[in-house]
Amino acid sequence: MDKSNNLQFDEIDLKAVFATLWAGKFFVIFSIVFAVLIASSTLRGTVREFTVTYKLNPVTKENNTPNFSRYSGIASLAGIQLPTSSGGEFYIYQQLLTSVETSKKIFKNKELIKRLFSSEWNDNVGNYSGGKKDKKSELLSSIKRFLTGSEERVYMPPNPRRLVEYISANINLIVGVNGILIITSETSKTEDIMLLINEMTNATDAIMREKYKLSSKNPLAFYKKKLNSSRSREHREALAQLIAKEEQKLMLAASSKYFVAEPLMEPTVSLYPTTPNAKMVLMVHIIYGFIFGILVVFLLKFLRRNKL
Repeated sequence: MDKSNNLQFDEIDLKAVFATLWAGKFFVIFSIVFAVLIASSTLRGTVREFTVTYKLNPVTKENNTPNFSRYSGIASLAGIQLPTSSGGEFYIYQQLLTSVETSKKIFKNKELIKRLFSSEWNDNVGNYSGGKKDKKSELLSSIKRFLTGSEERVYMPPNPRRLVEYISANINLIVGVNGILIITSETSKTEDIMLLINEMTNATDAIMREKYKLSSKNPLAFYKKKLNSSRSREHREALAQLIAKEEQKLMLAASSKYFVAEPLMEPTVSLYPTTPNAKMVLMVHIIYGFIFGILVVFLLKFLRRNKL
């Protein structure tokens, strides 16, 4: 008997829920339409961003390098650094891409810097002035200073350190499965970012080349000297391989266009905008509008019932 009453009670409640939803269907539909209008307005005011992709591959693959740990002490006393693997050089290359040292070289391209920080350039004075903040930005800055107790920052014109921050905020570095370095960026300034990536890779490669040339003046002579004095066949073969490898790197440093990393393909730009995702934005707003409409309908019913 109790079970039949419970089933009947549940059935009545379910009918009441559907009846409430049906009675408020126009308001739910209105909420959904209003949410879609908000999404449309948001999408129309959002800047479309495209994905720039650039893939780099190590110039020399990492091979089995002979073990010269026994010579490390002698080499250090002679002021000579034993060579690292190509994988180690490629890792250093990745770190240098977002370094101040690289940014200093990029900063020589004044036209590119002007394009990257175009919002701060003042044509009237022919220099960077930071531009004028709108009322909303000034209000947010005032609230932030009030809450955190921080002082107002003095404007700093573009410099290598600021360029590093710009690169870190706009460019991502990803190492693929096969050791390929993938440089990506989602931006509306595709041409500027492509120029920046090109400058980054060229400057970093040049730095690595210059460092190697400076550090490779004496090693070959040291290796050849050890080759003449070594009696072990295994060590002589290993030294011969090392000398051949170092001579190959010297040739790359002297004549090759790319020293550490070379482009796997030309930089590509997505055919269509990747940000914002219009379908996702519309779907989320439709769901929010539907939920909001249902909540308001049941809230109004609850208020009417309590009044009665």
